[in-house]
Amino acid sequence: AVEAVVSTQSTGSLSLSGSIFGLDPVHWASFPLTTETLARMRISDTDPETFVISNHPLRIVELCGFVTEVQKWSGGVKVTLDDTKGAVNCVRWIDDWEVTVGDLISVRGVIKIFREEIEIRVYRVISQTDLNKLTVHFLRAKQLLSFMLTTPFVIKEKEQIVKDMEGKIERSIVANI
Repeated sequence: AVEAVVSTQSTGSLSLSGSIFGLDPVHWASFPLTTETLARMRISDTDPETFVISNHPLRIVELCGFVTEVQKWSGGVKVTLDDTKGAVNCVRWIDDWEVTVGDLISVRGVIKIFREEIEIRVYRVISQTDLNKLTVHFLRAKQLLSFMLTTPFVIKEKEQIVKDMEGKIERSIVANI
């Protein structure tokens, strides 16, 4: 069920507040964040599997930090990742993760709530050997947060979408001639 378009703004755009988050490209992309930003996010009112920041729906995130705790069990591994801004639990449900306390790692995964705490269900892990990776991650996270998430996601009216598409098609034809 579509529960989304609720108001027209003075810009002529329609704002999104509902369950058609898939129209926002940020929803499908992995997004670099710090644990500080992760803690400020809220759960969507209409989709408990989606987190929202500045009206952008986020599900898949990238984090980089130091491992401060490792818990292994027969079905997987749980680590606490500290990026100097805070800490978050990261869980991988496959016991193939070789990690020790003090390792610098980057993870990509889906944001989940487990026992009223945010955790990341990890599907990709990269061990880092260069400490500059943490700094680069912070800079990417800050840049994307300031450029992309400070402008709320809105749906344009149909006429504007058609004009935008016509312009892109025309530029594409000219570029290929």
